[in-house]
Amino acid sequence: MVRVLTDGPAAGILHDGDVVISIDGSTVTKAKELAEHVRSAEPGNVLTLAVIRDGEMIDAEVTLGVRKPPGVRHYRGFQGFHNGLL
Repeated sequence: MVRVLTDGPAAGILHDGDVVISIDGSTVTKAKELAEHVRSAEPGNVLTLAVIRDGEMIDAEVTLGVRKPPGVRHYRGFQGFHNGLL
């Protein structure tokens, strides 16, 4: 489940409560997997996310922004799953 930052690149694309099930075709079952995939991508890259929203699966494309400095928990426009790892 994601919580979208209102001033991030995913604002208006992802919605609070969306459940990310894959990223660029790779199945995501843990926040750590999503975080690793996002960290391995470069700012400006476009990621295709399959998400469940209101019981329906949709695809969403998100262009990554610039990562914030170390120690900042939120970056690249969305905060990941239940535990806020992104």
